[in-house]
Amino acid sequence: MIQLRDYQSAAVARVEERIAAGKRHVVLVAPTAAGKTVMASKLISSAVADGKSVVVIAHRKELLDQTVDKLARFGVEAGVIMGTDKRWNDQRPVQVCSIQTLARRLERRPRASLVIVDECHRATASSYRKVLETWPDAVVIGLTATPWPSQRRGLAELFEDMVLVATPAELIQLGALVEYDAYAYDAPELHKVRITAGDFNQRDLGIACNTKVLVGSVVREYLAHAKGRRAIVFPVNIEHSKALIEEFVPAGVRAAHVDGTTPKAERERILASFSEGSITVVASVACLSEGFDAPAAEVCILARPTKSLTLHLQMIGRILRPSPETGKVRALIHDHAGNLLRLGLPDDQRDYSLDSTPKRLRELLTCPLCMAVLPTINRDGTCSKCSGLIAQPQDQCRVCGKFKSKFVAAEDRCTCPVAESEGSGQKRVVEGRRINLDEIKQLRLNGVRSDLSDRQVVRAAHASVDEKKAEYVRLLQVCKRKHFKRGFADREFQRAFGHWPQFSAASLLGIAPAKRPFFPLPPRWERSA
Repeated sequence: MIQLRDYQSAAVARVEERIAAGKRHVVLVAPTAAGKTVMASKLISSAVADGKSVVVIAHRKELLDQTVDKLARFGVEAGVIMGTDKRWNDQRPVQVCSIQTLARRLERRPRASLVIVDECHRATASSYRKVLETWPDAVVIGLTATPWPSQRRGLAELFEDMVLVATPAELIQLGALVEYDAYAYDAPELHKVRITAGDFNQRDLGIACNTKVLVGSVVREYLAHAKGRRAIVFPVNIEHSKALIEEFVPAGVRAAHVDGTTPKAERERILASFSEGSITVVASVACLSEGFDAPAAEVCILARPTKSLTLHLQMIGRILRPSPETGKVRALIHDHAGNLLRLGLPDDQRDYSLDSTPKRLRELLTCPLCMAVLPTINRDGTCSKCSGLIAQPQDQCRVCGKFKSKFVAAEDRCTCPVAESEGSGQKRVVEGRRINLDEIKQLRLNGVRSDLSDRQVVRAAHASVDEKKAEYVRLLQVCKRKHFKRGFADREFQRAFGHWPQFSAASLLGIAPAKRPFFPLPPRWERSA
């Protein structure tokens, strides 16, 4: 029998309170490794004890197997509805079902007073909607670590209430997740990669990422800073994954590749060997980003660029589980894809509301009184334009006492060099040609262009004053030639260098404009150039 942790018991009680209050569709949000399946199993066992029938829906065999195993530890036997699976038994009160099978067999669906939807950020898809509509009177509980289904839609259209178990930062403090170090390396150029369905086009990504330099860099940095530690590599596609393994093996690393076409027996053998330690590195394509438990894994190698915050956090979440058996106390993130600069760190503060989307985040940064978007925030959290309260006072720098947010007035903003914060002791700094965690935070805080590679971001951070002046003069000439307002030059300068231009007219006298852009043009300008 599994003993729930205090935060898990509290979350289960809050879900039961919501249902008792009349809520019919509730989301349980718990970060990866917080124990969603354990909490769901507790809710299911209580429902079975009350004589209710339960259906659990998942989209992958690994998730179904995990649920059946956890239910057994709570003393609940479940039938399985998935293709020709031999565990089928329609007499049991709990049925663990594949969404693909249910969608094909709606006329033979099992009874349900309670429906549990695993990874419910997928539930906005038509297949899930069609299945859920067949139980109009059932209570539906969604489980997810990442309640952001897409760029345009939140979960509010399917669920009416939410229980947040804890944030990743809180779980790290509790010891339920381990601390981590994170480093960003040279990332591929992506400004010519097309966007398909809100994320980078897979074919274009394969071409951009599967190069000798990038493949060698992934292997080289692992050998230099993580050799011997169990690592999960997330490549772009099968070809990229196999190319990485072909670099790891000659370097003396016991490595293997798995994907959706890998035979079941072979995949189970590889993952078992990885858990035991006889295989050190596993490169996975679409197999291990959700529902895979390997507490001994301590290195996450991001070789796949993505725009999806959900996928980004799912990949990193694989290595944050504690593993006292192996002595693991800290995880390591190697980002060769630019994802940390693009999407942030796993324990960043985020909006976990049901209507959270990029549009919603912009609304949260809009002053409700004067409607100014991204207004400057005063020390006390009020809008600089109308003094309306829009935010809590921002975090203060330990060195200078000023505020770190880019939305704080310039005179109150921290300008301490990144290097001064490296001795804080929060994260270890490992020698190497890479960007460390504090630098990643600072560069993201400065709002640099998201399409730039890490190497370009570092180049901007180290640009000389003369280089910046020449680029600014070039941008001013663009404004004059195209009849743009000066604000265009200011904004493009800020997006390249992470701060606004502060040059007087006198300081620009005699400065020749840069002969070419400091960086390649942003995609929107390259298309119209």
